[in-house]
Amino acid sequence: MITKPSGRPERKARVRRRYIVFEVLTAAELKEDSVRRALESKFQEIFGSESLVLSSFKVIHYDSRLHRGIVRVKSKYTDYAMAVMGLVREIDGVGLLMYPIATSGTVRRAMRKLQKS
Repeated sequence: MITKPSGRPERKARVRRRYIVFEVLTAAELKEDSVRRALESKFQEIFGSESLVLSSFKVIHYDSRLHRGIVRVKSKYTDYAMAVMGLVREIDGVGLLMYPIATSGTVRRAMRKLQKS
């Protein structure tokens, strides 16, 4: 623990997360697991395993009916996650286009944007 000159312990900065709502343009119905695997493998391919772990990248929700989902990532890596979404062109042999719709600081707002957009 790091202490200040006054002897009090220094506070660590709170980890801020961002929730990115994304949409998948495709005619096929995709499962959450295949979308998660595709995004994580593309993130790892481009930015490496270390960045994948440090970013806490995770698909927390995917609605196969709406073709929309939510990704959670640390705020420092938001741009990385958005770049990865733009680079995924195929999942399980199905061509697609994936793009971010909105970014939020809370899951509740992200869910609202997911339903509304």
